[in-house]
Amino acid sequence: MAAAKAKPGSINFASSGNGTSQHLSGVFFEQLSGTKLSHVPYKGSSESLSALMGGQGPDLIFENLAPALPYIKAGKLRAIGVTSAKRVSTLPDVPTVAETLSGFDVVSWQAIFAPAGVPKPIVAKLSGALVNTMLDPEMKSKLVSMGIEPSAMTPAELATFQKAEVEKWAKVIKTANIKLD
Repeated sequence: MAAAKAKPGSINFASSGNGTSQHLSGVFFEQLSGTKLSHVPYKGSSESLSALMGGQGPDLIFENLAPALPYIKAGKLRAIGVTSAKRVSTLPDVPTVAETLSGFDVVSWQAIFAPAGVPKPIVAKLSGALVNTMLDPEMKSKLVSMGIEPSAMTPAELATFQKAEVEKWAKVIKTANIKLD
């Protein structure tokens, strides 16, 4: 693994690559806090986490909880804040960044989509089944143990959430003038 170049004398943050949610989380943090950060991109989470734990340049990382949680539990990483607006159940003593930085709310999310022409009754049936699965106590427990905080939305709620996310990240990218190769 080739170490990415970190800028001496600045706060260097690792990410799993240019344009990833981890990269944009650092940019968003920088924009809201006024803190000067230098981005150190790697080729994936395993490389960026290894570089951080190995002292190869980055000072911190914005990372999804699921890949970082085993290292936190093993004492190899120290969680200093979670990026969601609410504390997470697997790390209840770790504060949210939003507790001290108003407006900072970053969550990793997944959604299931279907073609636009699928009839509404079928979408409703699929959505209901998915919500029931996500909120099933056994499934929820398994996901939480992996650092995933499950939630469920109706198709209308998802559309509203997705629209807000696109607007937020478009603003972050435009403000930072991020251009990807």
